[in-house]
Amino acid sequence: MARTQLRRWGAGLLSLALAGCAAPPPLLSLSAQAQAAYRQGDVKHALPDYQKLTAASPDNPVLWTRLGNLYAHERQPAAAIHAYRHAIRLDPQDGEAWYNLGLVRFKQSLAIFVQAYALLPPRDPARRRIESLLAANGYLSTGIAHRPTGGQVTSQRRMGQGRLP
Repeated sequence: MARTQLRRWGAGLLSLALAGCAAPPPLLSLSAQAQAAYRQGDVKHALPDYQKLTAASPDNPVLWTRLGNLYAHERQPAAAIHAYRHAIRLDPQDGEAWYNLGLVRFKQSLAIFVQAYALLPPRDPARRRIESLLAANGYLSTGIAHRPTGGQVTSQRRMGQGRLP
């Protein structure tokens, strides 16, 4: 997987460099800066850099996937989905973008099931089906808050916290 990512990143840099034949050197500098911030998990600096890079090179699926990862990390699922879908339109064979899109959608689905679970009566058959679904995904092992808080039920476990996808 690391080799594939390295190959994809190299192809992305090559595409920037080729596009950069007419582009000023700051674009390559920005790319290096963005990549360094991304690798360090510095979302605060990487996110605006990748926004600029995708604007400058909108046909680069690697940049769009990275931007999606940053949005996902920042808990901005709509923006992450948009970026992943853009990457997939550019490269339908991009397994990483497909995987990350599925992961964001999966997390959204889990949150919906947790909400439904909390709102259904204890003996409702749908609630038991949700319990089975959540247990199969290891979600119940950490517990579910049974009372809505601010209109949403939250899990005691935060999935994917602390690292970029």
